[in-house]
Amino acid sequence: MIKIEVKDLEVEAIIGTNSHERENKQRIMINYWFEYDAQLAEISDNLEDAIDYFELSAKIKSKVGGSSYFLLEKLAAELLSLISDFDLISRAGVEITKFGVVPGSRAVAITKVFCR
Repeated sequence: MIKIEVKDLEVEAIIGTNSHERENKQRIMINYWFEYDAQLAEISDNLEDAIDYFELSAKIKSKVGGSSYFLLEKLAAELLSLISDFDLISRAGVEITKFGVVPGSRAVAITKVFCR
């Protein structure tokens, strides 16, 4: 089993319930990780036997950038659903950070975990 982490993936998104959040995209940060049995990839040294985290990151950016959500909870669930489409992945987690939400704090973050 191997764990891969992608940290600080910046994406612009329409997310939130306030009118100003619905009109303009805002920067959010996505961290995600996944675990899978990489034994075949370790032997073959072939990307076709591995999880292509570059491809997965591009899919995440495309999904988030082309969407509009009210709640971070819904976005986290959608991202984990996208990640779980990769059959080799046995466990995964996603953390979404949204900046400037709560006065006096830098950010709000939500974490969701998936287990097959």
